[in-house]
Amino acid sequence: MNLKQLLFKAKYLLVITTITLSACGGSGGENKNDSTATGTDTSKTIVDETADANKKVLTKIPKPSEIPYIIKGTGADFDEKLPNPPESSDKYKTNNTTAAVNLGIYATDLGYVVTYEKLQNGVDYLNSIKGLAEKLGVANAFDAKTVKRFQDNLSSVDSLTNIINEAMKKSDDYLKNDERNDIAALIFTGTFLEGLFISTELVANYPKDLLPEDARVQILIPLVRQILNQKEPLGELIKALKSLNDKPEEVNKLITDLEELYKMYEALKIEDKIKKNQGDLILSDETLKGITKKVNAIRTNLVN
Repeated sequence: MNLKQLLFKAKYLLVITTITLSACGGSGGENKNDSTATGTDTSKTIVDETADANKKVLTKIPKPSEIPYIIKGTGADFDEKLPNPPESSDKYKTNNTTAAVNLGIYATDLGYVVTYEKLQNGVDYLNSIKGLAEKLGVANAFDAKTVKRFQDNLSSVDSLTNIINEAMKKSDDYLKNDERNDIAALIFTGTFLEGLFISTELVANYPKDLLPEDARVQILIPLVRQILNQKEPLGELIKALKSLNDKPEEVNKLITDLEELYKMYEALKIEDKIKKNQGDLILSDETLKGITKKVNAIRTNLVN
C-alpha cells in the first residue's frame, strides 16, 4: 500500500490538519507608515511577507493524516503511552501559547486514538480540546452539543469525522476573522510535532525480535520515509513562526529548538544521497536516532 492510498483513508486527521493549516494563512493590519521617499508601504510589505511565509506552510507541509494509517500498516499495536494523557490538559491553560500548542498536540492524539478505534478515549481527548479552546476564545466550536454528538456517534468513524470537521471549521473561521495568526500557527505546530513524535517513537521502539532484520526494515520504510520527508516542511514552519510579531519567550525557545532539529535533517544530506542513488542508506531506524531524541526533547518540553 503506497502513501497515496494511505492518505485518502485518514479523513478524520486530514480534516484537523487542513483546517488548522488554513488558519495559518492570511494576515491583517492597517497601513500606518508610508515611506514618502520611496512610495513603499513598509507595514504592508511586512504583512505581505508574513502572509507569504504562512502560505508556504499551507502548500509545503504534508498532511500528518498519513501517519496514523502508516503506523497501523506496520502491524504495530496501539501504544497508550504515546498520546499525551487528556487529564493533563488543565495545566496548559496558563497562557495562550501553551494552550494553542497543546490543542494541536491533542488534535493529533485524537486522530491516533480514533484510528485504532479507541473511541471512548476520543471523547476524553475531545473534552481536553474543548477546555483549551475555551482558553483560546474558540469555545463555541467545541460546545456541549458537539461533545454530545461525538458521544452519540461512537460507532461511526465517518460521523466522528464530520463532527470534528464542523468544530474545527468554526474554530478556523473565528481565528481568520479575528486575525489571530499566531494562535493558528501554534496550533499547527502542535499537530506537526505530535505526528513526528508518534512516528519516530514507533520506529525507535518497534520490536526487533519478531521478524528478521531485513523484513523489519521493509515494514518500517514507509514511516521512515515519511519522517525524512519532513525537512522542507519543517523549514517552512520555522519561517512562519519567525514571521509572527511580538513573540513570547516560549515561542522564541521553540523556534531555536526547531532550528536545531532542522540542522539534524541537513546533516543527513538526504538530497545528496538520493542523487547518488544511495537513498536506501538512509531508510533505516539508525538514521533517525538523533532526530528521534531531539523530537522527544522538544515534545517533552511542550507537554510537561
